[in-house]
Amino acid sequence: MQKDKPMEKVDLIYKLNGDFEQGINIFELSPTLLSVGQLISEAHKTLMPNSEPIAINVKPFKTGSFEIEIMMFAQSNLQQALTLIHSQTGKDISEVLQYLGFISGASVIVVGAPISLFKLIKKLKGKPRSIEKAKPGEYTYIDNSGNKILVPIQTHALFQNVHIQQTIYNGIAKPLENKETKEIECYIKNDERTKETIEKDIIEPIRAYSTGEIPSAEAISENINIRKLWVHPRRISVEGESNSWSFRIAGSEELLRVTNIKDEGFLNNIKSNRYRLAHSDKLYIEIHEKQKMQGSKESLQCEIEKVIDYVRSDEQISLEFNDSKNLPPSEKL
Repeated sequence: MQKDKPMEKVDLIYKLNGDFEQGINIFELSPTLLSVGQLISEAHKTLMPNSEPIAINVKPFKTGSFEIEIMMFAQSNLQQALTLIHSQTGKDISEVLQYLGFISGASVIVVGAPISLFKLIKKLKGKPRSIEKAKPGEYTYIDNSGNKILVPIQTHALFQNVHIQQTIYNGIAKPLENKETKEIECYIKNDERTKETIEKDIIEPIRAYSTGEIPSAEAISENINIRKLWVHPRRISVEGESNSWSFRIAGSEELLRVTNIKDEGFLNNIKSNRYRLAHSDKLYIEIHEKQKMQGSKESLQCEIEKVIDYVRSDEQISLEFNDSKNLPPSEKL
């Protein structure tokens, strides 16, 4: 009977270079190592979606260094090592590490040594001004100075991943903020040809990348729906600010969350206390609902273009109408 082959694994050395004679604060180090593991795991799921999951173990290697052991495990039984027919798994994991930027391409894991995620973020100083589709399998990233960077689809997929965006700061930038840390050095154990050095000048680019929305190369499609309807105030701004309003559509329990009110006359009446809205008041409004789609990103903005009529619950106050088309169906309630 043929014995199972040992579990395929890759040992990544993650080394903080610096003066650590007094040791490293465990409360600072633990979130860093956790984030590094999450970063590698998420990148593997992104680039190798059909592969088995990976297990990541961390153990001290030398002073200031940590051996991050990355291995496959059988999804059906976490205690049982996955039997591999050949060593493709180890090559896949090394490829993921190269596209992230933990190791270099000197060992020709990926031919041509394409730009890694870390180096792309550093070149862009955070995020691109825009992204365009180039030839199949490649994207063109344009920085704020107009320079173009050709990016492979693998690095593009990592850059667009919001989980990586949320994790990368603690794993890469945070430890470099420590004044004792000079740089981060990474390589595959016993193969220093793969050595990659991450320096302090990546801190600000990663900080800029890790916050806010990531630009997309997908085309934007926009639909606008215009409606006129009666509503009751629910959440208002007594200072007449144009955002953060919400209403209940009259005759129903449906809520209408408004992102902007463009009717300056109405807002001025709120500011001057001429209109003091109550929950039972009625407003006849024209709203523009803008639905924006960009790849997997979706957004909906609801703007009040005009407040056509305002009816208080105890007495009627109507605006002056210059255009009979704007009159509500009831003309005046």
